[in-house]
Amino acid sequence: MGFCFGVRRAYELVEKLAKENDERPLMISGPLVHNTKVIDRISGMGVAVSENAEEIKGARVVIRTHGTTKENYEKLLAQNEEVHDATCCIVNDVRYSALELLERHPVVIIVGKKKHPEIIGLISWLDGRYHVVEHPEDLESLPHYPSVGVVSQTTFAPGKFEQYCSALKERYPEVEVVDTICPHTSKNQDASRWTAKLVDVMLIVGDEHSSNSKTLYTECAKVNPRCYFIQGPDDIEEAWLAEVDSTAKPAPDKETASKGNARADYDPKKLAVGITAGASTPDWVIDAIEARLNEFSA
Repeated sequence: MGFCFGVRRAYELVEKLAKENDERPLMISGPLVHNTKVIDRISGMGVAVSENAEEIKGARVVIRTHGTTKENYEKLLAQNEEVHDATCCIVNDVRYSALELLERHPVVIIVGKKKHPEIIGLISWLDGRYHVVEHPEDLESLPHYPSVGVVSQTTFAPGKFEQYCSALKERYPEVEVVDTICPHTSKNQDASRWTAKLVDVMLIVGDEHSSNSKTLYTECAKVNPRCYFIQGPDDIEEAWLAEVDSTAKPAPDKETASKGNARADYDPKKLAVGITAGASTPDWVIDAIEARLNEFSA
């Protein structure tokens, strides 16, 4: 849970650049990640954020983890001497896969959220040869093609992506799918669902603008009705941790326990709380939430 490789790499890059003795302004082309607490800390380092590439001139520039449009990328390179591309390598892989698919198919179908910056950046490189599918009804409006390629937003729910791929295979004679969902996203969702089944109360930590954090909440809520989406320790309500009937909660069997951190002194009568976090949630926020829970426990 928490910072994935791409986010950690980008944050540490900004932190390093902010400490350098350089009079040129340090700017990020849009929010580095979808987390207000991370953006606030970066702003405290003297780093400015602008989504308008026209405004970023003569600066040291960092491109956000979600990437940017082809037009913005070219402008940033032309207007600034120092540009650091912090686009997540997994996000870049989606673009490479989509362009490769276009060598074999008329269009590429992108499964993801139409207004997400990752998708907005991706489609700018595809010369109009794409369709974005976000909802089931989007499938109905797709034109006929002899074949299509399919990719996904990196943080899309794997199960939902599989459903859409099955529907596309029924619709088109030839469908070539490249699974571009981030491995961190898949593993986090699997581990979070497993934990949510085991505990009484599940806390999902993330920003309200974080797509993968919201998906984590949705997935956990499918297996545990006592799930709560929070951004920090102050959001925890003591009422959530009130005594609940845990007698029906079975102790994990040996096979289940071997897959996680089930405690040897497991007691079904004690309230168990699980924590998970989205890929843009910083360590210091997770640590503060754990500390707050320990205060309640005491």
